[in-house]
Parts: sequence; structure tokens; C-alpha cells
Amino acid sequence: MLDLLKGLEERFDSEPAVIIDDSERILFVGDTHGDFKSAEIVAKLSKDHQKIICLGDYVDRDARGCDVVEEFAKNKYILLPGNHDACYQVSPRNFKEELKKFAPEDYWEILNKYILVFQKAPIAYFNTRYKLLAIHGFIPHEEKNWDIKRWKKAKDCEKDYPIVPPEYELLWNDPSPYHRGIHESRRGDGIWGIGADIIEKFMEKNDLNYIVRSHQPKENLIFQIGSRKLVNIGSAGYYGTRGFFSLPDGKIILREDDLKYFIS
Repeated sequence: MLDLLKGLEERFDSEPAVIIDDSERILFVGDTHGDFKSAEIVAKLSKDHQKIICLGDYVDRDARGCDVVEEFAKNKYILLPGNHDACYQVSPRNFKEELKKFAPEDYWEILNKYILVFQKAPIAYFNTRYKLLAIHGFIPHEEKNWDIKRWKKAKDCEKDYPIVPPEYELLWNDPSPYHRGIHESRRGDGIWGIGADIIEKFMEKNDLNYIVRSHQPKENLIFQIGSRKLVNIGSAGYYGTRGFFSLPDGKIILREDDLKYFIS
């Protein structure tokens, strides 16, 4: 695992904070949370896509986080960080228990290295063909931080809790497409819910047609925000569904076979 993380660190160091390309056939993967079956499904679906964009939260909750990370890394998918990857203050943190099973003497070193490495990962993906932004959480709540070109990696920001830097909001915030304005989130201090009017303003300012995100893994939904689309996907069988967003067809692929958990 340490060798794997060293390889990822070298790769992340060479990648920009925001990866930009114009790929046509793209698959977006939401939170997997240690669900290796989901990773196997992605491998099958990848044959029909040029680019695989993984939106973070690869570990915790289910029991095979290490295998998920290894599978995604070896296939060279684009790996964005989730809050469970790049932050210390998350719950549950049962990835620690997973590491203890095979590395009881080194589990803390591996866990710490995992977080530090994913703080170096690209924070967002932007596709020029579709005018699409992909992130884990959601947009910063202050307009002064809306310039995508100026976003930094998490490693370049203050790391103390509560989360204050806008790059950490990208890992933690949520949209509130049925509401207006900005409200404090129940997730904690410095975390925000962003209403439909603010979302539309952000998308208009950045000339976006799509925002694709995860972080709320129970939901696989496409919201219409004016003339634009907000896509929420979750790919963790732990939550009773495995969803993947595919372009150019613009549809969510749902794979509910062989699920281990069913949570209402």
C-alpha cells in the first residue's frame, strides 16, 4: 500500500489542480466507499469510455477500500479527492480498522500517508467539450472564490478544522437545488448548502452546462438548474444503489445487481 501511495504521489505532483480536457466519451464514478464490486463494474463500463473520472471517497464504510484504490490507480483513472480521502476529521473512519487487519504495526503511517497523498490530488475536472465541471462536494459559498482557474490543491490550503479555505468547501459543501440562497450545513462549521439561484449564477459566470458531483451517495439524480444540469451520483453499494453518469448520452447508469446492503 505504501508503494502504491508513493506512485500516486508522484502522479499527483505532476498533475494540475484542475484537470482540463475535451474527452467525448466519459464515465463519472461517485463515492465508492470501499465497494470493490463497484470498481469491477467501472472496469467493465470503461471499455465504452475514453476517460473515467472518479469523484472521491474511495474508502470507509465498506471493507475493501485498499482494493478500490489499487484498482482505480492501476487503470490510471482520474482520481479526485473526497473529504474521506483528503481530510482527517471524518466519520466513520473504519478505513483505519481495515488497515489494522493487514498492517497492525504500520496502519497509522499508511492512513496518514493516504490523506497527505490525496491532498495533492487534482481538486476538480473541467471538460471544454461539454462545458462541464466535476468535483466531489460543491462550489465555494463566496463569489470571490468562483474562478475555477485559481483553485488550488488541498495541500496548498490551511488544514485545520473547521474547514475554511474554498478548496475544502469543494470537498464538503452540498447543493440545495430545491432552495434559494446559502445556509449553514449540518455537516459542521464552515460547510454550506448552496441554493438553486446561487448555483445558476455560478454556472452562468463560468459558462457551464453541467456540474457533476457526489458526496451524497444515496442519490442518483439529475436536477435542471435553469437551462443547465446538476448531476448527483453515488456508486457505493453500501447505500443500496450503484450509479454512474455517462456522456455523451447524458444518462445515469444504475447497477443494482449483487448489492450487499439495502438502506432506505
